[in-house]
Parts: sequence; C-alpha cells; structure tokens
Amino acid sequence: MLRSWGAVAFHRPLQQQQISTVRVQLRQRFKPTEEVLTGLSAQTSVRELKHMVALRLHISPRQRLIMRHWGAELDDGWTLRQAKLSDGGVVDLSVTLRTPDECQQLALAAPPTSLRVRSMFGRGSNVLTLAGLRADTTIGSLKAMICEQRLVDDVPKEALERARLMFHPRFLTWELLLSRATLDDRLTVLECGLMRDDILFLAPEETPPPVDDKAADKKGKGGGTRKGVAKSAGKGGAQGGAKRSAKA
Repeated sequence: MLRSWGAVAFHRPLQQQQISTVRVQLRQRFKPTEEVLTGLSAQTSVRELKHMVALRLHISPRQRLIMRHWGAELDDGWTLRQAKLSDGGVVDLSVTLRTPDECQQLALAAPPTSLRVRSMFGRGSNVLTLAGLRADTTIGSLKAMICEQRLVDDVPKEALERARLMFHPRFLTWELLLSRATLDDRLTVLECGLMRDDILFLAPEETPPPVDDKAADKKGKGGGTRKGVAKSAGKGGAQGGAKRSAKA
C-alpha cells in the first residue's frame, strides 16, 4: 500500500517559516502605494510594523493605521506569525483621522521626545528626524538643531535661521499655508501641544511683497492727470455756460 508524504516532506508548517519581508499596500484614491519592508522576523509585532510604515511614508501619529490581511484586521499586539503572514505576504493599509480626544490621550502617553521636520523650501521633500528632545525644548532650539544638521543643503544658513516652523493638527492645510500656524520660538514643544513623531513644516521667512517705485510713480502721475482733466473740463463747461447766457 503506497502512502503519499508530499505534503509532509515538501511543506513546512506555518510556525516554522521565516518571515523577513512584508509588502504593505496603501490604496489611495489617486495613487496606490506599495512599500516593501525587509529585515523583519516572525516575532515582529504589528505595532512595530505600523511604526516602520508611518516613518517610511511620513504618516502623522494623529492618523490611525489599520492593517488587514485577507480582509481580517490585524491586532497591534500580534506578531507576524500570529497574524499568519508568510514571507513576502501582502498587507492592506488604510489611514483614518484620530479624534481630538484620542490625540490628547496619545499626547499624554507619548511625550514629544522625537519630531519630524519636513522642508517647504523649493520642490524637495526632505524630512529630518530630531531625537533626544525634552518637554522644555523650545522651538528656537529646534531651529538651531535644524541648522546644525543641514536639512536643506542648497539653502544658506542665514535663511534657515530666519525660517519658520509651522504646525497644524490637520497637516498641510490652507490655514498652515496662510501662516496662521507659525510656532513661537519662545514656546516649548509641550506648550505647543506636540506629540511624539509629529510632523512640522519648515517654511521660508515671510517677507512683504516688493514695492515697484516706477509703477507707484506712474499711478500717482496718472491720478494727477485725471484730476487736471476734470478741473479743465469743469472750467470749460463754466465758460461755455457764461457765453451762452451772454448771447441770450
């Protein structure tokens, strides 16, 4: 009697498989993104995997990451082996906004010991991580650290010293672009309500628009000319009326 041992001889149980690579797919509306994470192990937790993805894709901690494998949501406390992932397996990622209460609780549990700074100089998207921060670290100290680590290579040091650090809980919004979210250099990171791994934006110094002297002179002369024409027209009308009355 013949017995088939193929399933036993050629296939390892899932508990014995090595997991070193996971593919994470973020299905966005316009541009789907896939990130390949390497250097993992079967004991890597889902929470650690989310943290790696957030740093790689520059996702704010004020957003909640949801991972699914074959439609089932993965718990943060699971390991990759407990999540039944295989080497090179695919994980679907979706991102939602946290509520203000959740952000407040997370800020208390995760003080801002590290922050990320994204440059708005030019077209680049350089991101610098500032680590080793304390609750009393000021925004001015962050600027000094940015100048030392040279976040933007092609920008003079004087321009970086005069740059603004901007932050908004809803990320890159019109309120941020309209300079209403500029952080005061004298405030600390704790007073600004920042949490660990928050993303700040480094923007150039806000300067008033230049005044064109020639255009201003032309405008002034044009206004004077219009006044002169009005006066002459008034005098001409008065003189014409006087002549008509004399003939009558």
